[in-house]
Amino acid sequence: MDLQGLIDLIDDDLFEIVRVGSDLDVSTVIDADSVIKAAMHCCINGPVGVNKITSFPGISGETRIKDLFSSRVSNKTWRKFCDHIAEYLDRSLSEEQKTLCQTVSLHADFWPRYED
Repeated sequence: MDLQGLIDLIDDDLFEIVRVGSDLDVSTVIDADSVIKAAMHCCINGPVGVNKITSFPGISGETRIKDLFSSRVSNKTWRKFCDHIAEYLDRSLSEEQKTLCQTVSLHADFWPRYED
């Protein structure tokens, strides 16, 4: 599956992802695509604190994860959300694609599903 197809799949299921175990309030999401891209980046490359200014692929300029929401989001809440995104990545990427992911290469799994 290509990256945009995966983003679209997650976007379609975003309300369900949040409902089933994430503490995020989906009504506070300002831009779902950007939230999904930031989460995928964290799962593939390792965590970024919600208050750290970072450049994310596919998101213009630098931003903080917390700026993608209209209300407060904690690192713990973000981690729980990313755990659900990691499930989608694990199911959707080929084994060859997974080997290109930094966290999989270093820890044999996506963040946050490995022990720190």
